[in-house]
Amino acid sequence: MQRLIKYIRHPAFSAAQLASRNPYLDKGEIVFELDGTAKPKKFKVGPGYWNDLSYFIDNTYTISTPATNPIGDATGNLSGFTVREILEKILHPYVAPVVSGVVNNAGGSFGSARVIEIGVSLSGTIQVTYSVSNPDLLSGATPISVTAGGIFSNEGAHAHSSSIGMTLPAPLSPSVMTTYTITVKATHQQGITAGVNSSIQFNPRAIWGVSTLSSYTAGDINGLSAKQSALISSHKRDYTFNGQGYCVVAIPAMLNPTNMIFTDVTDPNAPAGFSMEDLGTLSINNGVGTYLYQILRSTYFITQPSSILRIS
Repeated sequence: MQRLIKYIRHPAFSAAQLASRNPYLDKGEIVFELDGTAKPKKFKVGPGYWNDLSYFIDNTYTISTPATNPIGDATGNLSGFTVREILEKILHPYVAPVVSGVVNNAGGSFGSARVIEIGVSLSGTIQVTYSVSNPDLLSGATPISVTAGGIFSNEGAHAHSSSIGMTLPAPLSPSVMTTYTITVKATHQQGITAGVNSSIQFNPRAIWGVSTLSSYTAGDINGLSAKQSALISSHKRDYTFNGQGYCVVAIPAMLNPTNMIFTDVTDPNAPAGFSMEDLGTLSINNGVGTYLYQILRSTYFITQPSSILRIS
């Protein structure tokens, strides 16, 4: 005679009861765990002690960290993953940290490229600051790498901080145009970030001003009305008619100031293609060092000498 099974019942207890009693489940035995409303929520299947078994179906999303990244895709072979694990991959995709905003304060305020005049000696500690996204994914106690070709005594791995003091074991005093590149990278749980650079540049400066003299000595040039900050290789100068003498500019010869062209950006009456008169070179001590300068002169007055156009 066939027997009709009308009801199938399985034991069901609260999570606290099951954890406390830790019952042994025989092979194939199913025991449910109740939620706060006495409704079966999850279950485990024997054989084994309750606390040693995994839930047969883990369909409850229990991750505690908030989703802070854009929703992504669960990629790769997902065979064998639970619904919760797949959801976690979708809602919490791994976004590798990115280093940005690297600056240093060599010679004064912070900047991505600090320009210092040749002849000025730089020594002591230089602060390097940076930003890094997803810092919780950094790996190890010293995930930040700072390198600069060996000019600092403490190059290498550092703890993550908003600012790292880099020590110069000897003063930097190059006598030629020199650039030192500081590179910051971060090691994270899945690799190393791309390096982001900051620089310290040692460049010469120009001397300029207005004069009524027709020829010049080194003292005459140093007596001109102004000196600008350190130059880079390409500049632009605004100029206007002067009428009270000559406009004189002394450009460091190490910049190779040949074929210099001045173009006007303020005075519509200035002739097109106007060039300065080349008076040759002078050896001049500008207060920080003695360098060879190319002397140029015109009857135009440079109103903003921070920008000579095209030194090539």
